[in-house]
Amino acid sequence: MSVGNIIINIFALFGIVIFTAYIIYYIWKKNKERKIKKEIAEKNPPGSYMQQTGIKCPDYFVYVGKDENNNYRCKNSYGLEIIPNSKITGCEDVKCLTNPTENEINFAPVDDDKTWDYYDTDTQTSYTEDERKTFVKNGTADGPSRCDWVKCCLGDDLGDIQSNAVWLGVKEYC
Repeated sequence: MSVGNIIINIFALFGIVIFTAYIIYYIWKKNKERKIKKEIAEKNPPGSYMQQTGIKCPDYFVYVGKDENNNYRCKNSYGLEIIPNSKITGCEDVKCLTNPTENEINFAPVDDDKTWDYYDTDTQTSYTEDERKTFVKNGTADGPSRCDWVKCCLGDDLGDIQSNAVWLGVKEYC
């Protein structure tokens, strides 16, 4: 065997090893992506729904835009009965409607550089679980936090937000 054939065989072997490593990496990466997509698909409600609609307004409320302070405006278009529950400790000062004549409530917006969805974009990063918990517990200057609103405006006399309240994707962080 000549030196030229040995060098060719070494390069061929090296190429086969690199090609095999690439194939293994490709399969591993695809499997990881599939697993992430499966986890996202099993999340209910999905992150894309939460980003576009769910985090803005409670279920059965309609997002009607932003107010002068950039807060989300949510209209009770279906005429749900919203009764403040002052029997619950901490609910005495919670406004269930920031604009009762228009039947509207305002909530703080998602930060411009953040997304509720479960993926990062070029300009936004996803909220972590801890950031989500903090976000839903913060109110606005003239409106309640999402957690206070669910507890005080839709809960039962004991503040059990699981019994009556409907705000999928939010109440589990309260």
